[in-house]
Amino acid sequence: MAYPIDSIGIGPVLADRLRDAGITTTDEFLDRAGDAAARRGLAATVRIDPAVLLAWAGRCDLFRIHGLGRARAELLEAAGLRTVADLAAWTPDRLAARLAEINGGSAYCAVTPGLRTVADWIAQAGLLATRVRCGPEPVDA
Repeated sequence: MAYPIDSIGIGPVLADRLRDAGITTTDEFLDRAGDAAARRGLAATVRIDPAVLLAWAGRCDLFRIHGLGRARAELLEAAGLRTVADLAAWTPDRLAARLAEINGGSAYCAVTPGLRTVADWIAQAGLLATRVRCGPEPVDA
């Protein structure tokens, strides 16, 4: 499901830069920033570092999981997960325990996702195609 680009928590100025480049939703962002070469071109257009665009692409990718909003995506990011592929690689019990440890006193979300929710996310992630390629950013010669 596509969400408005500003829903990923990038702030109004940067969201406006993306909208000026024709990107209004998370899906459009993934289309334009899914691989290193595309991110580099977009970075030049919108004057945003490709590494920052990569982080946002990962968050947009996580938003493809039903039931995962900004706070839960930030919790997953704190656990070191950046993309749907990262999520698919975990086992539910291990990830649920890790999220409980990180969220501690509700640092990221009011309620820590339980085992059933985490298992559902991982199952969804396993069914989704890769949309973010996290390879090295191209460098100028």
